[in-house]
Amino acid sequence: MRYVYIDESGDLGRSESSSRFVVIAAVVTEEPRRLEKLVRKVWRTKQHTQKHGELHAIHATRSTKRKLLSLLSATTTEYAYVVIDKVRIPDNLHEAYYKYLGQVVDHFLGERIIVVDARDTVRKRIKTLQSLRLEECFRGVEFEDSRFVRPLQVADFVAWSIFQSVEYGRTEFIDLLGNSLSKVHCD
Repeated sequence: MRYVYIDESGDLGRSESSSRFVVIAAVVTEEPRRLEKLVRKVWRTKQHTQKHGELHAIHATRSTKRKLLSLLSATTTEYAYVVIDKVRIPDNLHEAYYKYLGQVVDHFLGERIIVVDARDTVRKRIKTLQSLRLEECFRGVEFEDSRFVRPLQVADFVAWSIFQSVEYGRTEFIDLLGNSLSKVHCD
């Protein structure tokens, strides 16, 4: 059984200080326990620098990022991603996020278990999915808090690494992921 863990990096704002891109990344594995152990291993060595019992790439030191991504590259994990260019989205970015997320989820439908980092309240998510008529696409998808699902923390680091590459041209971290990276083509 393959498991898919999805998280995003970037923001949905439109202010001058907002990012231009949002990256939605999926981490695909047949060994979720291995990802849990990987996070636990990194956590034990860096726990004093992390907040709320969770690893977040944006708050992690450079050495923590390199360590986690290097350990991850030694696994059989695959990665997929989509980049949202906010300049090309004239209307509601929140709805656009769910449309793109739906296409990533659709890409992985089948025998897989899909877990997405919960960014909205249940009420807001249901309302958005209903208004976009995406309820069927997300049926069976689990929305979880990354504090309690360690592989989602791995997805956070992967999304952040890809975001650094597309937003700032920094490839140091995405290069650590190796050749298991593929882009999901969206409408």
